[in-house]
Amino acid sequence: MELFATVDPPAGPDYFNFEANCCGTFHLGFGPRREDRRLIGPRLAAGIEVATSTAAPTKAERPDDNGWWLAARIPFDVLSELAGSEVRPRAGTVWRGNFYRCGGKTDPQFACWNPVATPSPDFHRPEFFAAIRFAAGSTTRA
Repeated sequence: MELFATVDPPAGPDYFNFEANCCGTFHLGFGPRREDRRLIGPRLAAGIEVATSTAAPTKAERPDDNGWWLAARIPFDVLSELAGSEVRPRAGTVWRGNFYRCGGKTDPQFACWNPVATPSPDFHRPEFFAAIRFAAGSTTRA
């Protein structure tokens, strides 16, 4: 699963990409393009909590596999330090972003929340991000 988000759309093109697999291993980067992204280091990564239904270092593809789930908690302080500026949304704050998923080697299963109009799957495309609006009470935990 993947979340890409521009947290301050008027300020410029920089966006976060949080990508995690079914075992909870994740990648988090920040920058304006696919290349030259600032990547999270071990100290900041320790502040991110991930829970998943797959408790193994890896998961083999199987025809009878019927899914998995993952939940992540990424503190705004972690995002702020990675971005180099405060990330603290309030009710009514609008980010621009998209949610994606990819399958395995035998069945790629590319899917996205907001359509990406490219000939092949390409998630690092902020021009296809859509509005993500924070509701009242959605930002009570840091």
